[in-house]
Formats: sequence, C-alpha cells, structure tokens
Amino acid sequence: MLPARMSGMSALGRLRTMLLSARTYMRQIYVLLGSALVLAFGLVDLGLVGSMVSAEVSMPVLLAVAIPVVVVPPVLLGLVPAVRQVEAVAAESLLGVEFVDGTPGPATTWPQRRRTSAWFVLHLVAGLLAGVALAIVVPLGITAIVRPLASDKSGIWWYVPAGVGMLIGAVAVCIVLGAVVTALAPRLLGPSVDDRLHALEQRAARLSERTRLARELHDSVGHALSLVVVQAGAARKVRDTDPTFVDGALEAVEAAARTALTDLDQVLGLLRDEESADSGEHRPVADLAQLDSLVLATRRAGLDVSLTVEGEVERMPAVVSRESYRIVQEALTNALRHGGSPVLIRLSVQTEALVIEAINPLSPGRRSRRAGRGLRGIQERVAVLGGDMTAGADDDRWRLRVQLPLPGEET
Repeated sequence: MLPARMSGMSALGRLRTMLLSARTYMRQIYVLLGSALVLAFGLVDLGLVGSMVSAEVSMPVLLAVAIPVVVVPPVLLGLVPAVRQVEAVAAESLLGVEFVDGTPGPATTWPQRRRTSAWFVLHLVAGLLAGVALAIVVPLGITAIVRPLASDKSGIWWYVPAGVGMLIGAVAVCIVLGAVVTALAPRLLGPSVDDRLHALEQRAARLSERTRLARELHDSVGHALSLVVVQAGAARKVRDTDPTFVDGALEAVEAAARTALTDLDQVLGLLRDEESADSGEHRPVADLAQLDSLVLATRRAGLDVSLTVEGEVERMPAVVSRESYRIVQEALTNALRHGGSPVLIRLSVQTEALVIEAINPLSPGRRSRRAGRGLRGIQERVAVLGGDMTAGADDDRWRLRVQLPLPGEET
C-alpha cells in the first residue's frame, strides 16, 4: 500500500509541477500559433468552398477540388527553405527545445524540406485540435456547468460533471499536444542521421586538412629555420676571419627565410580561407621538381649532401611527388639538427614503388633518436599513401627508408 500511495503522490506532484510551470503555457502559445495559421488557411478554403456550394457544384466535384485545396498549400509552404529556420527559432523560444548542433538554418536539401513540411503540417494539425478544444469544447463545458445553476429544471444535474470532464479533457488535450510537438521538434527540424554523418565527414575533412597544413608548416619552416641556425652559427664563428664565407652564409639565410615566408603565407592563406583550400588556391606546390634546389640550399648550410636519382621522378603522380619532397626535406632537417655529413639521399623509381633512402652519420653520443614531430610527420605521410617506413640507427649511421606504392600502370 505504501509504494502505491507514494506513487500516487508522486504523480500528483508531477501534475501540479506541470500545471504551474511557465513552460507548459509557453508550449500552448506555440500550438495556438498553429491555430492562427489554420484559421488563415481556413478562411481561404471556406471562401472557395462557399462559392462552389453557391454554384450548386455536385458533391464529388466539390470533394475533388476542396481536398487538394486544403492539403496542398500547407505542404508546399512547408517546403520553403526559410520555414525550417523560422519554426526552429519558435520551437527553441516557446517549446524550450535544444538542438544539439545549434539552431537549424534554412533547409538546404530535399530530405530536410520534406521533414520540415511534415513538421509544418503537424503544427497545423496540433493547432486545429487545440483550437477546437479551446473554441468549442471549453465553451460547451462552461455552459454545461452554468446551466443547472441558472435553470429550475430538475434532472440536468449531470451537466456539471460532464462540463467539468469536458474542461479537463480540453486542458489535457492541449497539454498532450504541447508535449508531442516538443518531443518531435528535434527529430523533424533538427539534423537527421545522414545530416550528422555528413557534418562529421566535413569536420573530419577540415581536421585532416589542418593536420596536413601543420605538417607542411613544420617541414618547410622547420627546415628553413634549421638552415638559418646552422649558417648563423657558422658565420658568427668566422665573421672576423672569413668575410667571404659570412657573405655566403647571409645569402643562404636570406634565401631560406624567403622560402619559409612564402610557405608560411601559403599555409596561413589556407587557414584564413577554407574555400581557397577547397579550390586549391595558395596550395603549396613544392614537389620533386624542386629537389635540386632543396639539396643546393642544404649544401650552402654546410651539410655535404649526395643525391642519387634512379628513374624518371618527373613522371610521379602529383601527390607522391609532393609528399616525397617533404619526406626528403624532413630527412635533411633531421641530419642538420641531429646528425652530420655526409648525407646520402637516394631515390629509386621501381616498377610498383618509389623508394627513398636517407643515410647520415650519427652525432657523437646519439646512438638512438627519439621519434619527434618530424618522424611522426613522415609516418603520417607514408601511412596516407599506403607505404612502408623504417628508421633507426645502423651502427654509427642513421638510416631512413621509405617505400611509396605507385599506380600499376607505367609511370
């Protein structure tokens, strides 16, 4: 008995809270907006039907014309893109609905338009039912309650409970309608599963692009700064004894800084304008065609670099050429920072793969090297292209080997 009594008290408490909540009545305002829309459509429909009845049109013809006239305009109006945003704003402010991805904007796809049209028709139906409850049932209930009190007739006492029941029923219908539209608003006005998947795919694409840009920035600017550090340090040591070397070092510093600024401008342009990223504008274009310039700049920094190319790297697919350039650039940067001379770079175009090898001596005391951002960047580039990578100490040398698959057709 006690649990049943507590359950009954809990239900009464919830009912009392619901009846005293301002949100309940805000929902009724939203539903009654549907009633106003129904009245607007109804005036037009009644005018047409009245004209046809006055013209003594047969019932089959009247139904054939009246039904489409009543149904089609609300459906078509719900397909208007802006209706979705208007209804969503009203649902947020009056129904208290919270959309997970923020307030929905205008419908941009036909599935969104169809769901918005269904919602708009549901809003009208809910408004029609609420209008009937408030405009017809409530007055009848009040009349039923008042009539026995104002009449001397006996036998009509049952009007009072009937009237009370009608009032309770009308209030219950309005409350239920408010709860129904509140529950369905996120499903019909908010994003569907496909919309969310599409949004997640776009977000993943943007994150992937930003990650790629971060790699580009790290590799290009990091390489340039390594050249600057090495050249500036060497020039400082011999500034009083070898002016010619100092001039060459400053020239190399200037060239490296200019290249870094160009790459930085390209990357920042992409970050500022995602549409430019989509269209390819400002996209870095460094590839194996600039490999000789990269090697020459590294040599100017005092690093002895030997480059061997086997095969026609000029005919590499664009993405392989671009990523291969960055891999070689990062290998040279690592040699500048952690290794020594000479550095051997070998590119071999094989039947189904491009093999890149970079070998350089280890600095004293560096028998192993912790995988930093540079090596992780190389790993990410290789993984994207479906290749293989090995890197590590081999006796007193550091060896990097990358194998990138090529298309099956002749390259």
